[in-house]
Amino acid sequence: MNLRGLKILTLVVGLAVFVVLGGCSMPTSFGDDADSDGENQLGTETPEAIDTPTTHNQSASDSPEDGDRDGDSVSDNKSRTPDGNDTESEDAESGSATATEATSGPITNTGLAVDENRVYNLTRDLLGSDADAPTVSVEELDYRSGQTDRPFFEYMGLTNESDGGTTGAAAAAVARGPDSVVVNEEAVEQYRNSTDRFGLLLAHEFTHTVQMDEGWSRSALLGKLDLSTSESLMLYRSLVEGGAVFTADQYADSMDLDLSQVSRFDRQYDDAPVEQVYAYAPYHHGGHYFESVLDSASELGSVYTDDTPPSTEAILHPTYNDTAPSEVAFSAEANREGWTRQRSGDDRLGALFVHVALTAHAEGTVADEATKGWGNDQLFRYRNENGSAFAWATHWDTPDDATEFAEAFNRTLTSRADDDASDIAVRRAGNRSVVVLAGPQGFRDAIAVDGENNSLDIVLQQSADESASSQIDRPSRVQQVAAP
Repeated sequence: MNLRGLKILTLVVGLAVFVVLGGCSMPTSFGDDADSDGENQLGTETPEAIDTPTTHNQSASDSPEDGDRDGDSVSDNKSRTPDGNDTESEDAESGSATATEATSGPITNTGLAVDENRVYNLTRDLLGSDADAPTVSVEELDYRSGQTDRPFFEYMGLTNESDGGTTGAAAAAVARGPDSVVVNEEAVEQYRNSTDRFGLLLAHEFTHTVQMDEGWSRSALLGKLDLSTSESLMLYRSLVEGGAVFTADQYADSMDLDLSQVSRFDRQYDDAPVEQVYAYAPYHHGGHYFESVLDSASELGSVYTDDTPPSTEAILHPTYNDTAPSEVAFSAEANREGWTRQRSGDDRLGALFVHVALTAHAEGTVADEATKGWGNDQLFRYRNENGSAFAWATHWDTPDDATEFAEAFNRTLTSRADDDASDIAVRRAGNRSVVVLAGPQGFRDAIAVDGENNSLDIVLQQSADESASSQIDRPSRVQQVAAP
């Protein structure tokens, strides 16, 4: 097991993560876990059906983000310094910028350790909006987003295998619509001496209410993205959550606070246990995307209305030349007795999922490099009486891009300690496609793959012998995949 794996085993014990959603989702640790300065963190998420992207072609058990809503992010418990190092942030006693000079306004004082009206007015002004202020209330929240308890995610080693283990992240606060922000009552205690961080949390949530009021996260984005796949849903969440992370940092800068949600998610995405990496991804990558394409929060709406990126590859690599999905003809059949094709489980996972799958089990910048050149992908689901198996067909811009992904993915298999890693094989199809097979050996041995240029066919044959003639490459999981 690599160093990351050892670190993950340490973090998993007693972990409960809280996510912030209010346009989508945002995770942080809570409960027994603490950051290096000894303080726990919370996150927030939003449960509102009208803002919940749902997939059209997925089964309920495998929907890419079933139940996720628009949501908020939480404040950071580390400070941002000129040299980029982490230091402890100021608490209420050291002079909180958001606690002084209380203002009056439409938001009723809820007793929170922050001036809600002042935070809202500044956030709205930064966004250049005249949206009406929402109500703010405190309730007990029990909601999780970014959950990975699905068969394919388990094959990818993205679930919590401990008894009773959970995945996803719970909410510190949620934006239930343009008119309502709800703060988890547990967050009130968590932030009682962290007024500035509470202000940052509310700035994130208030950004979501403005996004919804202005129609950015509803009519604008929903009119462009069909949200029928995990790829489009993760693009949606990255844009909504990333915009809130970026605006929260703009709020911190305007208040001269040594706080940064972008920096916080850098740390948490890198250090999260495997079952939390997927939940953190939209915040981490979305925040960096907006930092790279905008100068100020006043330009936020343009990303939703005019300059919307075409894929999650563009979120990961905004300066890369070709980030629109390639036109690829994928097909799959099941000719093996006892197995059926579950067409409702077909899905496009996208470059951001590739990044998550690699980040969870690899070191350093492996995922950053291996996701460049993603062209398209398709997940095919098969099922027999014992359960599900999958063929994940990926297509890349160049043969070198395909090789880099195949090599990186195979290295993650050798570093994994879970039993599911032994049920995965990697094959090449043509020179620009890589197929990941996940399932029992009989399934993997009977799969025939054939690809040429922008066409890829996957057939579950009646027997393993039938697949041998059309198998292009089938390395063991401990081998590197050679270039064709």
